[in-house]
Amino acid sequence: SFKRFLEIAKILKKETYVITDNDGDINQLKKKYEEYSKDDFIHICYDEDINYKTLEPQIVKNNTIELLNDILGKSYSKKSDLIEYMTKNKTQVALDIFESDKNIVIPKYIGDAIEK
Repeated sequence: SFKRFLEIAKILKKETYVITDNDGDINQLKKKYEEYSKDDFIHICYDEDINYKTLEPQIVKNNTIELLNDILGKSYSKKSDLIEYMTKNKTQVALDIFESDKNIVIPKYIGDAIEK
């Protein structure tokens, strides 16, 4: 779906940032957006750490288990269990984070895109 928006951005020469998961395959990601890499106004933002393929693992990577357990009302001791819960309960996790009075550290690639 990003590609349709990128085609419009390309025609309009509009500064555009795509924030995406790396899905564990950086080469595939680069290949997918290769035709836009020549445009200096189109930016594909992702983390290159293939061990953290999607947003949920990225959030766990950037925050402590204690903080996330507190926000989510859980008591996981292993990152893998926390990631599994977060992946299976995306909407609830998003709401819990949004409604919390505690702040999480967002992944750098997302923060960089927002700041620009």
